[in-house]
Amino acid sequence: MLYLGLEQRDKAISHFSRAIARKPDDPQSHSGLGVAYGEEARWEEAAECFRKCIELTPDDADAWYNLGVTYSELGDTKGSIDAYTRAIALNNAHADAQFNLGCQYRERQEWRKAKDAFERARAIDPNDVSVHYNLALVYAHLGDREAAETAYHFVAERDPDVGPLLRERIDAGLDAAHDPPPGG
Repeated sequence: MLYLGLEQRDKAISHFSRAIARKPDDPQSHSGLGVAYGEEARWEEAAECFRKCIELTPDDADAWYNLGVTYSELGDTKGSIDAYTRAIALNNAHADAQFNLGCQYRERQEWRKAKDAFERARAIDPNDVSVHYNLALVYAHLGDREAAETAYHFVAERDPDVGPLLRERIDAGLDAAHDPPPGG
């Protein structure tokens, strides 16, 4: 994927399109074209490429992950969750799929599922500040002050500029966790 590294996307799209024309059953070319389309924010075309890659190699965890990213960009939360879940089923050490799955659940305010996914991502990569940041938020929404504080301190020690914003978001999450439900 030399073209992608050089950000020469038009060349990459042309290269992978020619490769597919020569060898239509090459999953790597479909995947490469999908990545190139994704870098151009051509999400429908990217999704089509990743679906074709998966049709050719259904056990390709990275293709499922890329499809999840694409579905997320298209606003298809269910599709992205399904794709990330499949990527994880094929490779449970896929930290990016675990992280993105957690983000999808967090956006849906499915706090326990988000916590589980982020904790699995943390087990794979315990030094990922983004995972700890998201865990701090999720723990706060679950009302787990101690766990939220632990994650907060991890982030603040490594990225002091983020600390104040995270502190505000944790406090808001803890407040929300302790507010009575609407109508009750």
